[in-house]
Amino acid sequence: MAELSSADTGGRPVDSEVARQASVWFAMFLNGSDTDADRAAWRQWRAADPEHERAWQHVESVNLSLSKAPQRRNYNPWVNMRRARQRRVRALALVVVLCGAGVFAAQQPQVRGWVEWLVAQSR
Repeated sequence: MAELSSADTGGRPVDSEVARQASVWFAMFLNGSDTDADRAAWRQWRAADPEHERAWQHVESVNLSLSKAPQRRNYNPWVNMRRARQRRVRALALVVVLCGAGVFAAQQPQVRGWVEWLVAQSR
C-alpha cells in the first residue's frame, strides 16, 4: 500500500498502516456507529503516537477539502440517463416523421414537378 503525503502532514509521508487506521476511525464516525467507548479509544489512539495525530489531521483536511467542493444537488445519474434516452427517442421519431413526410410529398404531382425542376437547375 502506498504512503500518503500532504502539505498538511508537513510534507512527510504518512505510514500506510497508520493512514488505514485513521480512515477506519473516520469511517466509523461517518457511519455514526461510534459509542462513548469508541470515542475514548480514538482519543487514546491519537494521543499514543504523533504519527497517529498527523494521519488524523490528514484525513480531516481531505474531508474538509471534499466538503468545500461544489456539489450537484438532486443529481441522479439514472434520471439523466432516462432523459437522454427520451431525447434520443424524440429525435428518432422526428426523423421518421420527416422522412415519411418527404416520401409522401415526393409522390404528389406538384412536388414531383418541383423536384424535377430543381434537379434540372442543378445540372
